[in-house]
Amino acid sequence: MAADSRLAALLRALQAPDKQLDTLKLLSNAASVFSRLKNPQNVTLLASQLLSSSAIWRQNDELQTSFRFISVFQTAIVTRAQTPTDLAQSASGQYLRGPTGYSAEVSQNDFVQATLKAANSQTARWKHALLIAGIMLGLRSPEAPSGSQQLLATLGCALRKAVNISLEEMDGADSTSSHSITLALNYAFPLLSQVEQSFLHYNRLLPVLTRTAFCSQDGLSGALILQEIGSDVVPCGPNNYAWSDQSRSFQSLTKLSAQPLVAGMGPLARLIAAAVEAVNDPRLLETISQDLVTFAKTTAHLWRQNKISEVQYSEESLRFDRSTLEKTLPMLWRLMRSVLFSITIILRSLLGRVVSDGTLATTAIATDVALQSLRTLRHLYFVSVRLGSNSFSQYTFVYHTAIDILCASPSQANAFLHEIRSQSLAHIPSHAFDRTLDLYFLNTSEHLSLVLPATTSENLLCAAAAPYLSSGANRGMLDTFEAAHSVMLAVFSSTQNMELTISMLPCYIHQLFEVFPQSLSTRQFRFAFKTLLRITSPPSPLSVSSPQLAEVLLDLLHHRAMLQSSYTSPTPQSTLVGSGQTGIEGTSSSVMIAPSPEALDEQSGLTLALLDSLPFMSSHLLEEWLSLAADLIRKIDDINSRGTCRQRFWEVISNGEMDVERSQICVIWWNTKGGEERVMSDMEVRPAMSGAIGWEVEQSKL
Repeated sequence: MAADSRLAALLRALQAPDKQLDTLKLLSNAASVFSRLKNPQNVTLLASQLLSSSAIWRQNDELQTSFRFISVFQTAIVTRAQTPTDLAQSASGQYLRGPTGYSAEVSQNDFVQATLKAANSQTARWKHALLIAGIMLGLRSPEAPSGSQQLLATLGCALRKAVNISLEEMDGADSTSSHSITLALNYAFPLLSQVEQSFLHYNRLLPVLTRTAFCSQDGLSGALILQEIGSDVVPCGPNNYAWSDQSRSFQSLTKLSAQPLVAGMGPLARLIAAAVEAVNDPRLLETISQDLVTFAKTTAHLWRQNKISEVQYSEESLRFDRSTLEKTLPMLWRLMRSVLFSITIILRSLLGRVVSDGTLATTAIATDVALQSLRTLRHLYFVSVRLGSNSFSQYTFVYHTAIDILCASPSQANAFLHEIRSQSLAHIPSHAFDRTLDLYFLNTSEHLSLVLPATTSENLLCAAAAPYLSSGANRGMLDTFEAAHSVMLAVFSSTQNMELTISMLPCYIHQLFEVFPQSLSTRQFRFAFKTLLRITSPPSPLSVSSPQLAEVLLDLLHHRAMLQSSYTSPTPQSTLVGSGQTGIEGTSSSVMIAPSPEALDEQSGLTLALLDSLPFMSSHLLEEWLSLAADLIRKIDDINSRGTCRQRFWEVISNGEMDVERSQICVIWWNTKGGEERVMSDMEVRPAMSGAIGWEVEQSKL
C-alpha cells in the first residue's frame, strides 16, 4: 500500500501545472517508486507519465533533464536486480515475496516489457531513445545481472529505430531532440550489436553529433568560455597575471566541464569517429573537416585575445600567482587537452577513411581533408605544444598522414605554406602565441621541403628560419631554435635546392659554429655537421658541381678543434620538456637530446663530429682524415673525454657504419699504416680488427 500511495502522489505531481516543482526531486522519486512497483500496468502508467509530463520536460536545462531521465531507468533496473527475491520463483511458477516487500512480483523481463509499452506514438521518439538507453545501461551494469540475449537484441533494435525516426522527424531548430539523441547514443552506442550499429542513419546522424559536441550550449559552445575567461584575468604586478578561482568565468568553466557531453567528450569523439567511418556521402567528410577547422580557428582567435596566451608555457610558474597555477589553470588545460584529444580522434577516422577508400584517395577530397586537418592542428598547436605532439600515437598518425597526402600535390603544399606563413619573416614575434605558430610552420615546412620549388625554400622557409638560428640562448625558444636549424638542413638536403645550398651554406656554417657550444648541444652539432658533410660528399649531386665543399667543411672543423683546449667549459645539454614536432635530429625537438653520461668539452664535441662524418667522406680522403682524427683524440687531455672519443672511433670503423670500400681502407690503415698505435698507444689492452691476431698470443707448448 505504501508503494501505491507514493505512486498516486507522484502521478498527481507529474500532472500538476505548477512550474515550481523540482524536476530533480520528481525524477528521484520516480526512480524510488519504480523499484517498489509490483504491477506491470503501474510500471507502464508511470513510464508514460514521465515521457509526457510537462513538469519534467521544461524548456530550461533540457540536457540535464535528459541525463537524469536516463538515470531513472538505469537506477530502477539496478535497484530491482539487487533485491534478493527479484528473480526467485516457486515451483508453481509464482513469484516469491522477499523480506523487504520490494517488487518480487514483477520479473526483470516483465518490468522491461512494461516500460517499453509506454514508448508509444503519443510521445516524441527521442524520449523513447532516452528511456531505452537507461534500460540498456541498467542491464549492462556490473551491479545487475545481464538480461537475456533476446531482450538485449530487442532493446537494441528499438533504440536504433527510435534514433532513426527521430533523425527523420528532426526540425533543424529543435536543439532538445538532437542533443538528447546525442546523449543517448553517447552512452548506449557501445551496447548495440554491430548489426544494429550498421543500420543507423549516419548521413543524418553525423552532422547532428558534430554540431552538438562543438557548437551547442550543451557541448563546448564554440569555445566561448575562453572569451569569458579573458575578462577575468587581471594584472597582479609587472608582466604578471592572476585568475581567481572565485571569478565568474571559473565557475562557468567548472559548470561546463561537468556537463554530460563535455565530461564524456572521449566517448562522444569515438561515436563521431564511428559515424565518419560509416557515412555513405563523401561530401560529408569535407563538411565535418570544415566544421572542425571553424571550431579550432575560433578557439585560436579567442585564445589569442586572452591574456594567458601572452605567457610562454615555460614561464608560467614565474608569471602567474599560486592560486592560478594550482587551481584555475589546471582545470582549463584539462578541458583543452580533452578538446585536442577528441578532435584528434575524429581526424584519425577522417584520414583513415580517406586512406583506406581507394576512390577517395585519388580525388580532391583526400587533399582537402588533409589540408583541413593540418589547419585544425595548427589552430590547436598552443595546446599540443604543451603536451608533446609525439606523446600519443593518434596525433602522430594524423599529422604525418596529412603531410604524406599533401606531398602528393606540390602546388597545394606550396599554397598551404604561404597561407600559414608568419606575418613578420624578418624578426621574432613578441607575442608567445605567434611564436608558437612559427614553430608549427617550421616543423611542417621541414616535412614538405622535398616537394617545394627552390624559390619557396629561399623566400619562405629560409627567411622564416633565419631569425631563430641564433636564438638558442633564450631557453624559452629552444624548441623553435632547433626547428629552425632542422628546416635549414632539410632545405640543403633537397636536390632541387642545389644552387641555393651553394649560396647559403657558407653563411649557415658560420652560424652553426657561432652557436656551438653555447646554445647547441654536442649531439645536435654532431648531427648537423654529419648532415652537411653527407650532402656535400659523393654521391650527392652537390659534390659534382662543388667538389671542394666537403674538404672545406672538414678543414674548418679540424682547425676549430686544434685551437680549442680540452678544459673549456662543457657543452650544454638540452633539458627542455615540451612539444615540438621534429628537431634537429629528426625526433621531438623538446626531448631530442638525452643528457650525456658525462659533460663533454668543446674539443671533444668537435672531435666526435669529425668521427661521425668518417662514413660519408670520399674514399680518397678517408685515410688522411683517419690519421687527423686519431691525432685529435691524442690531443685531448681529459682522460674521460679521450676515452669517449676513442670508443666512438672504434665503433665507426668496426661496427658496420662504413661500406665495403671504406671498411677495407680502415682495416689496412689500422693494421699496416700505424692506425692502432695512433689511437691506442696508451692502452694496455687493445681491440683488434676482425681477422687480426690478438694483442696477447698464447705461447706454444711445443
